[in-house]
Amino acid sequence: MENYQGVIRNSYIWGRSMHNTRVERMWRDTTVAFLNKWKGFFYDLERSHSLNPLLNRHIWLLHFLFLGKIDGDCQKWANHWNNHKLSLRGRSASPLQIWMESQLLHGARGLEHLMPDDPRIAAPLAAVPNMGLNDEMLSQLRARQHIRIHAPESGTLSDTVFEPLAYVPCDPPNNPFSLQEFHNFHVHLEAITPDMDSRMEYQTLCWIHGLSIMSSILAARGTPIQADL
Repeated sequence: MENYQGVIRNSYIWGRSMHNTRVERMWRDTTVAFLNKWKGFFYDLERSHSLNPLLNRHIWLLHFLFLGKIDGDCQKWANHWNNHKLSLRGRSASPLQIWMESQLLHGARGLEHLMPDDPRIAAPLAAVPNMGLNDEMLSQLRARQHIRIHAPESGTLSDTVFEPLAYVPCDPPNNPFSLQEFHNFHVHLEAITPDMDSRMEYQTLCWIHGLSIMSSILAARGTPIQADL
């Protein structure tokens, strides 16, 4: 993002948090609104309802049963946040209103190509002192910019200035069923747990029934269930 947009764009947040900002409050509100609900729910399944997070088939079942519902909660929260009123100097407006006004006043913007004389290229650190950064962060920015300009092909930017970002692989779990087994699983699950209730107690029942049906179908194969399923 910095290579493409420039270092004064605030394309992402890095370094130690120095101030209370709206985005920090938004993440706190997001956690309170629905993330804690699902986090506690999954811990409860692990403690009391036989969820083993090391088994591929259990992770697949979680995805199948709850990923769409979590996405729905995310969308509801995003719609709520985008339309709630922010207290601004002299007026109140929602994030959606602010975004629309910006598009009307300044035109649609995105990942546009930058000209060499663009201030974000010509003087990328000019506005940094006004951003509330501490000396350590400012020094890191200058070091990054120096390497970017004078040794762009050295390959040392991430190695010498910053440690690599943490990476957690999140490959989707494999479906443990054959096509016919999956059809049978889906039919039996729909007959027992029609998707009509958003209460977490109901989600627990969905898990219990789903795990029971899955175990029965896999056991009917007549062979031991593979450890990686």
